[in-house]
Amino acid sequence: MRKSFLSLFLVLVMLLAALPVTAGAADIGAVGTLPEITVTLIYFPETNTAGLIWNPIQNAELYYIWFKNNMTNREDWFAQVGSVLSHSADKGCGMTLDSSYFTDYGWGGSDYQVRMEAVDKYGKTIATGESNIISTNIEILDTPVAKFADNGVVSWDPVPNATAYTVLIYRPDAQFHVRADTTYQTKVDFTEHLTVGDQYLAIVSARNGKDYRESKSCQTDLITYQGRTVVSNFVISGITEPVDGEAPDTECLIPANCGYRPTIPNYGYVNWYTEDGHLMNPDTDTFTEGKRYSAQVTLIPTEGYEFAASGLTGTMNGKDTTASIFIASPKKMIYMSRWFTCSAASVGNTVSGTIKSYLDNAGAVKVTLANRSNSVIGFTKTVYGNSASFSFSDVPSGIYLLTFSRANHVSKSVTVGVTANRSLGEFKINPIGDVDNNGRVNAADAKAAFMHANEQTLITDSYKLQCADVSAPKGKVNTADAKAIFMHANEQKPLW
Repeated sequence: MRKSFLSLFLVLVMLLAALPVTAGAADIGAVGTLPEITVTLIYFPETNTAGLIWNPIQNAELYYIWFKNNMTNREDWFAQVGSVLSHSADKGCGMTLDSSYFTDYGWGGSDYQVRMEAVDKYGKTIATGESNIISTNIEILDTPVAKFADNGVVSWDPVPNATAYTVLIYRPDAQFHVRADTTYQTKVDFTEHLTVGDQYLAIVSARNGKDYRESKSCQTDLITYQGRTVVSNFVISGITEPVDGEAPDTECLIPANCGYRPTIPNYGYVNWYTEDGHLMNPDTDTFTEGKRYSAQVTLIPTEGYEFAASGLTGTMNGKDTTASIFIASPKKMIYMSRWFTCSAASVGNTVSGTIKSYLDNAGAVKVTLANRSNSVIGFTKTVYGNSASFSFSDVPSGIYLLTFSRANHVSKSVTVGVTANRSLGEFKINPIGDVDNNGRVNAADAKAAFMHANEQTLITDSYKLQCADVSAPKGKVNTADAKAIFMHANEQKPLW
């Protein structure tokens, strides 16, 4: 009997030892060396909040988070996030931290950090990690250097890290002012508000509601408004002339700072017409050898300019077209046209390859081949799908710029030499925000942009930098780009 009771007692002890031991939040932290969680903290000053990104931990059911003010050395319990099943491995894990933890110190500045522990379904801590340190100290933007021209245009040099500008014009001798707000633009035309002969001055300031304080204002010199600059001569070049069997090309070149620009009334900058007045569709129509075709370009003035009411002259591809200029709207719009005779198709090389892209598998990819010496686009194809083949025939020997573009993707251009028939292999373009170029936009991309903006881990590949540069001002990857990618990855505000 005693032996039987002893056996039963031993079995009971073994069963109790096999049961899982649970631990509450108060027990977390009393563990030995554990795997680390990679935690990234991003500060968003415009809402006084922060974004938190971390890598998913296998078997984690909950994440416990503590928020620490390093200036006071105070650490507070912040949140419990779980189950991890709500955070897919593809997107990573992320959340927005409440602003209440910044309000005591606000814009005055302090350093903050997050500590995190991952817990499995038994309540056991299986990984720990601490975020980088962020600061709420805000720098002041540089003061813009502005100029008020006597043709009524206010312009200024771009201010580093500025995302918006405010421009005010005043008439000192009267109660008169006009305000304009811009984003990436660094030029504003105020001519419709001005009177010739009156004097005005302008005040320009730069803003960035996310990472910097507003700049000091720049006041321009007083100017006497002389009216718009008048343009009477027009030069258009770079028109791809008709070749038998080819589709109409709609691109052209305009001189820089000329006071006018082309518009797109139908299919592109250049619209082609047959002798019977039919407007050609570049997607369906082709030229026929020996026939004549009219190329028409619509021009409008740029800021601070207007067209002369009469006496207009111009050239298209070097040929005088003065007699073919039609005033569509006095001082505001003209049509220029020239007749071309279609030439025979030239014998050349075949250039082919494939282009890989992402998102909608039925999406259109535009492929162009331009002469690198003069940027004239000689060949254009539109292909469809995430993996599509393209081919250009009768390509003369030379050096070309091959360009791929698709909606919601970052365009890519590569230089190719053509001396014979050539297969170029596969090329790839990626969605906007896809910093690591894996075809998906997720928290890892936001982290990469953030690390680059803070000069911790620099992105050296030029195309990846273009993918990361998602918000204005363009040309530099900063924390605004990281935030935009972060919000897209967490389905808060899509990039497209």
